[in-house]
Amino acid sequence: MEKAKLARAAVDAFVRASHDKMEASRVISDDRASKSVRLAVKPPKVASSLKKAGIVLILTPDPLTAVPGVAMIGASYAMKRREAIGLEDVIKQARKTVSDLESLL
Repeated sequence: MEKAKLARAAVDAFVRASHDKMEASRVISDDRASKSVRLAVKPPKVASSLKKAGIVLILTPDPLTAVPGVAMIGASYAMKRREAIGLEDVIKQARKTVSDLESLL
C-alpha cells in the first residue's frame, strides 16, 4: 500500500514536471520571448560596434573621416566599462570567484 502511494506520487510529480517543461518550451519558442531571453543572456555590445565603425572611418581614404574615427574608438573604450553585464558574464564571474575561494581553502 505504501509503495503504491509513493509510486503514484512519483508519477504525479513526473507528469507535473513534464507539463511545466512543455509550457516553458512553448513560451520560449515565441519570437519575442526568445529575443528577450537572448538579450538578457547576452546584451548587445555597443562599444564593439562603435569601435568597428571608428576603424572603418579611419581606413577610408577621405582624410576628414579619420578624426571622427579616432573619437569613436576612444569613446568605445570609455563605454566598455559601462556596458550592461549579461547572464553569461555573471556565471563566468561566479565560477571564477568560486574557484578562487576554493584555491584559498
